[in-house]
Amino acid sequence: MDSVDKVIWVLPVLGVLDVISTFYANSLGYPPMLYEAGILARYFANFGLTYIYIPIYLAILIMFSYIFWYVKNEKLDSSRFLDKILFFLLLGAVFYVYMRLTVAFSVNFLLPFLISGKLSLFLVDLLIYLSTAFTLILYTWHDAVKWIGGSEESERVN
Repeated sequence: MDSVDKVIWVLPVLGVLDVISTFYANSLGYPPMLYEAGILARYFANFGLTYIYIPIYLAILIMFSYIFWYVKNEKLDSSRFLDKILFFLLLGAVFYVYMRLTVAFSVNFLLPFLISGKLSLFLVDLLIYLSTAFTLILYTWHDAVKWIGGSEESERVN
């Protein structure tokens, strides 16, 4: 399991952190139906069905993680040019979901400061997006370059 696989399988964990932070914000008196960013989450919160939404949300994240992992490990071949492009698109999609989930749970924890005006949502989002993107690129760079270069051939030579 390389670093890209690990980033893929961390997505459901970030979803759990998002759920925990939503409950935290709710315990502070901020109702999810007003401050939850997701359309599906807001829909379920309006009807008081948050506990039904949670397993659906986590199942969707697990399904996306499995699909990302399956496509990367079973369908893409590092020796084909088109698959290298698809690998970068897949990596971009994984990074995007990772960053959105990181912003979601971070903003939930910072919600009191954002509502009171002590923090700017734009600056918080920008800082989280940039730091997460930088960290993900540093963490996955070696394995991504190795995959693009055809890691199977280099392993056969050694």
